[in-house]
Amino acid sequence: MEEIQLQIPVCPVTHREPNRFSWQISKYLPQARTGHVLAVEIQQLLHFKIPSSLLLGLTGLKLSSHLLADFNRHGGWFWPITIKAGWTAYLPVSECQPLLYLGPIAVPSMVSASYCREAPPCQVDIKMSLLDDFPLQGPVLEAPNALIFLVSHSSSKTAWNTALQRATLCLQKNLGLVFSRAQALAREVGSWQICNNQQTLVAFSLPRRLIAHPYKIIAL
Repeated sequence: MEEIQLQIPVCPVTHREPNRFSWQISKYLPQARTGHVLAVEIQQLLHFKIPSSLLLGLTGLKLSSHLLADFNRHGGWFWPITIKAGWTAYLPVSECQPLLYLGPIAVPSMVSASYCREAPPCQVDIKMSLLDDFPLQGPVLEAPNALIFLVSHSSSKTAWNTALQRATLCLQKNLGLVFSRAQALAREVGSWQICNNQQTLVAFSLPRRLIAHPYKIIAL
């Protein structure tokens, strides 16, 4: 496992919005290969929302003009999911020599300018780790009290079924259940929401207490 520490400066979105801040990452990772998983851990105590460009994960895409135009046209594709310090996003690597691009990411207006200034230096601290010891079917967010399986598809039904299947396999592997019992448990204790309208993004959450080993949760 290789670790990369990043310290991302936090800047005002505009001079007219002094209480809103943003940051972004553009990091070329030549050592990443298909089959690796990138673990992105948020360490700074800032609350913020993440755009669904994160769902692209590591695609190997350069920041082409048409890609940036898509970001701008859809207003950043923001998810209504607030990520906090201590959360980790697990992203599958789909192509060799990928470019990781996250952002721009806006700190919600409820986080005051004085709060940001009181956390010197004003930055978001991120630890990235390249993992190569397990496969990953899709993006997963790990919070202290929940696992959130993320699936994007033009059909909300397909997205929901895929997210449910991933959660079911997770429970089946970690709890030693037969598939039908694991699926029934996922339906009973899980919760889900549709997070955007451009391309349906489903977030399916399982209680973290059901899974004992952090890394085993996504070794599917």
